[in-house]
Amino acid sequence: MTSSERVASPPPIDSIAQIFSRVTWVSTTMIVSIGFLLLLIKRSLRTVDLSLLVSMVAYTALAAILPIMGRRAFFALLIPISLGVTYYYKSKFGRHLKYSFLIIVLLLTSIPLTRSFYDSQIFFQTEVEYQSANFLINHYNWTKQSSILSHFRVMRYLETKTASDSEFGHDLTSTFPEDARNYDCAFYTIGLGKNLLLHNQSAPEAFSGVGYNRVFDSTFCAILIKMNSS
Repeated sequence: MTSSERVASPPPIDSIAQIFSRVTWVSTTMIVSIGFLLLLIKRSLRTVDLSLLVSMVAYTALAAILPIMGRRAFFALLIPISLGVTYYYKSKFGRHLKYSFLIIVLLLTSIPLTRSFYDSQIFFQTEVEYQSANFLINHYNWTKQSSILSHFRVMRYLETKTASDSEFGHDLTSTFPEDARNYDCAFYTIGLGKNLLLHNQSAPEAFSGVGYNRVFDSTFCAILIKMNSS
């Protein structure tokens, strides 16, 4: 196994979140679908409900023909199927429905947790990271042709704010982290450190022996610049 491959396995808490999300999604879909089928069999659907069903079926069929609509169009069928909840609400299970709904809402929080503990991207920006990025934007020499390494999401922010001709590299390339020492500047954040760990490396290992100066350090963020590039 080469150092460019990700060797870190998902943590146990991610597996637990995945189990909860799958059980919640499958069981909720099955229960609501059964309720909808019972409404359909007993002809309890209103005219507007049938119109909604027909329109969503047509929309899904159109999505199957036109790939440009995307796979998410198939979830449109869930709109009329969700009417199956009304079957249980009008039955003897109605008084238990609100408690079941509360439990389902609590369990649904496990769905976005899946892969959030070891995913390759950090989808949020902390205040410290925001301040550090702006420090780099305001004080780095963007008129000089250079290369900057950062986490993928941070790279997008730097590209937008600087509009520079500098070369922006990130940590999701196939050459990372072997090429980490080739950059004139490295902006270390939690996201970059997280992806280094996926390759069994730390920041000192990735940037050692190249002559980087740490010109800025703020909690979990740091700016490293090569001495011959400052």
